[in-house]
Amino acid sequence: MNNKFLLANEIKNFILSLDSILINYPKKDIIIKKRIINTSFELLELVYLANNKIDNKENIKYECLSKISMIDFYFEYSYKKNYISLKNLNTYIFNLTKINKMLHGWINNEL
Repeated sequence: MNNKFLLANEIKNFILSLDSILINYPKKDIIIKKRIINTSFELLELVYLANNKIDNKENIKYECLSKISMIDFYFEYSYKKNYISLKNLNTYIFNLTKINKMLHGWINNEL
C-alpha cells in the first residue's frame, strides 16, 4: 500500500513478528494471546484512520497510545506467567517503544 508511511510499516512488522512467539501460549490463556493480536490490529487500523481522517485526529492518536500501553501490559503479564522469555519481552517492548516514539513525534509534529 503506502510504503512511505513508516509508522504503519513498523506496526505491520511488529504484527508479523508476533506469530513466532504467540504459538507458545497455552490454551488456558488463549484470551491474552487473542488480545495481543486484536489490539495490535486495532492499533494499525487506528493509525490508518488518523492518517486519513480530517477531524478528530488527535483523539484517535491518543487512543493509539493507550493501545500501545495495553499491548505492553499483555507482554508483561505473559512474562510473569512464563509464557515468554526475558529476551523476548525486551525485544517486543523495544519495538513497542520505537512505535510509541514515532507516534509521539507524529502527535507533536501536528500541534
